[in-house]
Amino acid sequence: MMYHLWRQMRQGNRPRLFKWGEQIRDFIYVKDVVAANLCALTAVPGVYNVGTGVGTSFNELVTCLNKAMGTQLEPEYFDMPFDEGTYQHHTLADVEKAKKGLKFQAKWKLAHAVKDYIDFLDANVLIP
Repeated sequence: MMYHLWRQMRQGNRPRLFKWGEQIRDFIYVKDVVAANLCALTAVPGVYNVGTGVGTSFNELVTCLNKAMGTQLEPEYFDMPFDEGTYQHHTLADVEKAKKGLKFQAKWKLAHAVKDYIDFLDANVLIP
């Protein structure tokens, strides 16, 4: 999702979100996912939820992107193309098992993770 929003915004377009951008997700940075996988190498085998345990709305994500990119683009909201009854408006990882079993806790806060990712994209990805 972040890549698509970054691309839209770097092209000067408003970031497009489902109405009204209040959907909640547990955004975890890929560097934290790598760290969790390294912890899993020595942990008791099992199924673990890897996340931050913190919910962030799509609107909050756009705010972080604007700050990291030095822009002030307001979201463009559009109707959800999915069946409203089957769409998950709120997802959040229960990270307790990962804390105990993997001895893992996400370290990257959203604002820093977004900035790090944006810096990587700006340095490595060309926008047509």
